[in-house]
Amino acid sequence: MGTYRRSIMAYASSQVLPDAKAYEEQALSFKAAGWQAYKIHPPRDPDTDIKVCKAVRKAVGDDYRIMLDSTWAYEYPDALRV
Repeated sequence: MGTYRRSIMAYASSQVLPDAKAYEEQALSFKAAGWQAYKIHPPRDPDTDIKVCKAVRKAVGDDYRIMLDSTWAYEYPDALRV
């Protein structure tokens, strides 16, 4: 059923970090080590999480894949906003 792949992309994943700067530094470290993407586990406050995402995007550039795993922390309106 369906197709198959011979390889898959691996990504690095954060833990919950104390501030946006810590996420930036970790993302840049993983990028420099050759990881092809970075998944953010944010503090789970919508306003803070937006700041974290913006900081990481600015640090790693537009061509680097980032993901957000907020572990079901938001109500629907906040999820749309983030």
